[in-house]
Amino acid sequence: MSAVGPKVPRVAPVEASEVDAETKELLDALGDPGRSNLVRTLARHPRIFKRWVRYHEALTHGTLGDRHRELLILRAAYRAGCDQEWTQHQQVASRIGLRPEEVSRTREALDPSTWSPVEAALLRAVDELVDHASISDATWQQLAAHYEEAQLIEIPMVVGFFFSMGVGINTWGTQEP
Repeated sequence: MSAVGPKVPRVAPVEASEVDAETKELLDALGDPGRSNLVRTLARHPRIFKRWVRYHEALTHGTLGDRHRELLILRAAYRAGCDQEWTQHQQVASRIGLRPEEVSRTREALDPSTWSPVEAALLRAVDELVDHASISDATWQQLAAHYEEAQLIEIPMVVGFFFSMGVGINTWGTQEP
């Protein structure tokens, strides 16, 4: 599922000479990710960018385990039709130990028999959030049997954040080399 978006960037990434000192400091602190076209595109809106950095950090270092968070992100990127976000997180997933066939299955119709019960519930939660803007009672009960309250709060936040990033990337025409 790929989105139909512009073939050229609608919003160009900033150059270092175009940003204020605080934004430059944030870009430098991010290191290599601060040089990505996505991050430099977001830096065109310094007020949002400064808060985005903190929110992104909170979600990517939250209470969910790495494996479950990356499954949510991969499925959300796929559902947003954002190949770029999916590819970036495919690399993250590989680094944290997801097998290539597991990563690939996040782009397929959900077959609960190929996942643990909680992982199938996570992937179903992504689909339900994208399709219905809510997690069904049945899926919520499955998740609640496994996760603490803070994690249950985090699940739709991770999905919403990364789905919206995919939508943004698609809309802005952000291109990574």
